[in-house]
Amino acid sequence: MKHDKFWMVWNPNGHSPTRKHWSREAANREATRLAKKNPRQNFFVLKTVGGFATEETPVIPIRMTDAKDNIPF
Repeated sequence: MKHDKFWMVWNPNGHSPTRKHWSREAANREATRLAKKNPRQNFFVLKTVGGFATEETPVIPIRMTDAKDNIPF
């Protein structure tokens, strides 16, 4: 499955990216805005290069046996 590339703005001080930017220019504008609002903090523009996904994990039934004589207490 193909997805459109996007950029995000990341602050290493612990603020997680909250939105996708569909162009590098838009991400640069947001990083600049945030830098002006938060002096002495760094804001990095990150570009997606790929990703991974998995199918739903299957549910496996567990069969039980009657362990009348194997109870440890």
